[in-house]
Amino acid sequence: MKDHKKLSKEFFDMQASIYDDVEEAGGNARSVYPAIINIMDEHGYDSALDVGCGTGGLIDAALSKDPGKYFTGIDISEEMIRIAKEKLGERASLTVGDSESLPFDDGSFDIVICNHSFHHYPAPEKVLFEIRRVLREGGMFIMGENYLPDIELKKMNRKLRFSKSGDYRMYSGKELLWMMNGVFSCVHYELAGKGSCIVWGIR
Repeated sequence: MKDHKKLSKEFFDMQASIYDDVEEAGGNARSVYPAIINIMDEHGYDSALDVGCGTGGLIDAALSKDPGKYFTGIDISEEMIRIAKEKLGERASLTVGDSESLPFDDGSFDIVICNHSFHHYPAPEKVLFEIRRVLREGGMFIMGENYLPDIELKKMNRKLRFSKSGDYRMYSGKELLWMMNGVFSCVHYELAGKGSCIVWGIR
């Protein structure tokens, strides 16, 4: 049985040095930064957690727009966090950790983001409930993910059985909405960016 967490860590440790510069590596994730930041701004927040923060690109973009926000980032890849710390310095709190067991107190954040990392998680429902736990009442969770038409999605998930990148499963819009509606309220879904979608809801 594949250890998806171990594979994800190894894959992104290797990708970290090129992630910000190579379109095939982080292009899809970067394409939804503006849409995610707009949703965050419309909701309003002081503190935010980025789960699967990678090299800290989304945090950097949000802080460039409003440096007064308090950001925390967590990622399973030590190399991703190392580069994020070089990029962000003291502007954010960054740690290596597991999305299934977030090292934060209940109700710690106004917003939690998970951008293009959810498909790596072998226990997605557990991650969603952990995210709900660390959100304050009325806080918002925003997820950016890959979008593929149904036929391509089925082909991709068959290929993932042989993948060494740590990908667990790509989800359809219906699947994301079903999971989100089981944990959050006022859930919305839209296509955004390059081959991507965004789904968000309220605790």
